[in-house]
Amino acid sequence: RGDRVEAERMLFEMVRAQVAPNAISFSSVLNACAKRGDLHATSLWLSRMNAASVSMEAVSHNVLIEVAGPVGDSNVALSTYRTMVRKDLVHDRPDITFNLLFGVA
Repeated sequence: RGDRVEAERMLFEMVRAQVAPNAISFSSVLNACAKRGDLHATSLWLSRMNAASVSMEAVSHNVLIEVAGPVGDSNVALSTYRTMVRKDLVHDRPDITFNLLFGVA
């Protein structure tokens, strides 16, 4: 639904219940942040996902690139793309990643 605060609350509740968040849990929060166009929160949650050693695929990074487009933040988009290349994630669906990058240009 895109309710960032509710998605964050639910993830924190999982942690309090000693349930380790997984890629799906974090993706829910990332998508809620993205729906609001909140670049800072999306970036923060992607960093938290990485810090929690949750397996990240191209789709998690693509969310950040997608949010960077409407606000015109090419630095975030290109930095995220370079991270994806370094982690060998672009091969999954390079067409999606490049289409998102075109949206930032």
